[in-house]
Amino acid sequence: MRLSTLTTALATASLASASLFGFAVPATIAPDSHFNLTLISIDRVESTTEVAVSYGYSTKPGFPGTLGYNVQSMFLGTGNSNQPTNLTILAKAPKRENLIPDRPEGPAEGEEMYLNLAIFRLVGVGAYPFIASYNVSIAFGAENSDDVVGTTTRLLVPYS
Repeated sequence: MRLSTLTTALATASLASASLFGFAVPATIAPDSHFNLTLISIDRVESTTEVAVSYGYSTKPGFPGTLGYNVQSMFLGTGNSNQPTNLTILAKAPKRENLIPDRPEGPAEGEEMYLNLAIFRLVGVGAYPFIASYNVSIAFGAENSDDVVGTTTRLLVPYS
């Protein structure tokens, strides 16, 4: 009986902490549209507080670790931290003519770009500050697609 109580307690404790470790978006995004940006949650032993998320767009090949153009940020705070489920945010894509600086015609229909994202979090009881960067390849088209692209693979970018 004690073993099963301990097992239940440990299982519950291991699910008590979660962290955002990646994101997913439509594979094709229409300029000037709203789309779902889903932050992917995974179970963690260590407590984290996700403070904010920022995302932007860049042309390929891009520069790893940068957010690119049209950066948007949102505060997440403790209410959206340590949640065992994914967090979906309604994001807004920029107008085509505002997407790429010095290129008023914007990306060509179907042209692939990167959607870059950074999550700022405080890790552990000491609140160690940490920034994790991710990106996925997307296209801009006439409408948002039902197909989704995502990643949980962090870009290895040294921040100083």
